[in-house]
Amino acid sequence: MNYRRAAVVSLMALLTILTFLTLGISLLQGAIGGFYHPNATEANYGLKYLWIFELTLFVNWLFAVYVAIRDKTDSKLKKLSMTFAVFLFVVLTFFVLYAVPRSYHAEYYIGQEKYSIPWQYNPINGSKAPGGKYFVIHVSYPDLRGQYENPDNRYELTLAKYTIGEKEKVGVSLDDLCLSENECSGLSYASNTYFVDNGFIYHIHYQGETITFKNRNELRKFGASIVSLFDSFKQK
Repeated sequence: MNYRRAAVVSLMALLTILTFLTLGISLLQGAIGGFYHPNATEANYGLKYLWIFELTLFVNWLFAVYVAIRDKTDSKLKKLSMTFAVFLFVVLTFFVLYAVPRSYHAEYYIGQEKYSIPWQYNPINGSKAPGGKYFVIHVSYPDLRGQYENPDNRYELTLAKYTIGEKEKVGVSLDDLCLSENECSGLSYASNTYFVDNGFIYHIHYQGETITFKNRNELRKFGASIVSLFDSFKQK
């Protein structure tokens, strides 16, 4: 009987260690993912608060192990049933919250203008208070959908809107991509370009297969679509 009890205790201890290691790895992965993709964690409450669910399950497991090994009372089975019920409740709650999308918006200022950007555009580097100079978004080409709406796209644009300043003019002017009205080059991998519109500088960093523009009019429409996208984030 002692051998059987020792085997059970050893097995439970091994499972606890494995559970602890799995929890640690998962929390570390979540922290790394949250660091590189902070806006993606805002997709739903399940992903945002995953660490709470994981810690709750681990504590619940520790209690179940304690009851299974140490508890000698008649309520042992009832307590174990309770831990199983807690397990089901936590797992069910997580999947429900994970399945419900969250309409999170990052709110930034450029000067006195306030912008509200959906998390799908992965907005970063903006000022939460009036007086901000710029903010950055990430989109796909040619539809200018948010990065997290189309994660498998082969064409990624990092776009920024700045207040006027010479240091923000990084790369080649968008107009200089055309030698004439009907002779234009395009955007190649890791290229940088910019254009000025209505007192603001728009910076474009591109990663993907080469994009070519047929003529200057097509290039101007491309710039206008970027301006319209940023304008759509303005708070009325």
